[in-house]
Amino acid sequence: CEQLRTYICHPKQDVIVMGTHAGLQTGSEGVSHTAIEDIAILRALPNMTIIQPSDAVSARVLARKALEFHGPLYVRLPFDAVEDINDEATYHVEIGKANWVKRRGKDVTLIATGIMLDRTVKAAKALKARGVNAQIMEIHTLKPIDREAVITAAGETGAIVTVEQAMEFTAQWTQEEEEPNRFLCV
Repeated sequence: CEQLRTYICHPKQDVIVMGTHAGLQTGSEGVSHTAIEDIAILRALPNMTIIQPSDAVSARVLARKALEFHGPLYVRLPFDAVEDINDEATYHVEIGKANWVKRRGKDVTLIATGIMLDRTVKAAKALKARGVNAQIMEIHTLKPIDREAVITAAGETGAIVTVEQAMEFTAQWTQEEEEPNRFLCV
C-alpha cells in the first residue's frame, strides 16, 4: 500500500490498478484468493477512485470510461464470468454517479455493487411476488460514493438494503458528518 499511497495517490497520478478475484467469487482458486478487504484498504488511500462492474457489458463501458479518467483508479473485477444483465446499447455510466436499474419502488431501495446486481434483480422479483415493491440502484463507483443518490433513495422509500461482496468490517460504512449517529451502508 505504501507505493500506491506515496507514488500514485498523493501526486494524483493517472494510473489504473486492476484487481481480480474480488469478493467471494474465486472460482477454482479457493479461499486463499478471496479478496474482501481490498475495498477497505483502498478507500483509505487519498485521491483513489474505486469502480466495480456488474457484468461484461458494464466492464467494457467502464473500461472506456477508465481510459478517459484522470487520477488514481482501482478497478475491482471478479474471477469468473457472470451472466450479462445490462444491454450495451442502452447501458450508460458516469464515474461517481449511481445508476438506477429500477425506479419507482415505494417500499425499499436495494443497492447493489458489482456482480451482486444480478442477484439483487432476482431478489426484487421475489419481493414483488410477496407484495414488496423495491427500487434498485447500482453503485459501480464505490469511492467516491454517490451520497446524493443514496440519501435521495433513503428519503423515497425509508429503507435501504445493500447487496455487496464484503464482510461487516470491510463494508462501505460512511458516517454522516451532519448526523454523527446515522450511518449509510453501501
